[in-house]
Amino acid sequence: MKNEILEKFRRRFPNERACRKYLIDEVWKGKVTCPYCGNDRKVYRYTNGQFRCAECRKLFRILTGTVYSGIRLPLRKIFMAMYVLSVKTDMSARALAFMIEVNRRSAGKLRRKFNELYNHEGSNEG
Repeated sequence: MKNEILEKFRRRFPNERACRKYLIDEVWKGKVTCPYCGNDRKVYRYTNGQFRCAECRKLFRILTGTVYSGIRLPLRKIFMAMYVLSVKTDMSARALAFMIEVNRRSAGKLRRKFNELYNHEGSNEG
């Protein structure tokens, strides 16, 4: 079952770069935008995945200002969790941890954030 659910995800998001590209294209409409001041004219991109705004000079990551901003996991793991939970909303944290290959604490945090984002009721941390 694990492979069946994740097969479609892996084709759509084969690596971190595909996840970043999706966020830039879909969320920021192709232009990286500073979450602090809204500047989208000049933003410096660093090789470590960070950005620096040329106007307010603040550093930020691609998830800064989102519900997932405090999670220190690879972007692809966060995307994978969102995908799995959107397909199987009643999945326990333990099952999610097994499926996306993270520890149970991280899976529980991702699950809580997902529920917070989509306002799901009655989440079970199992």
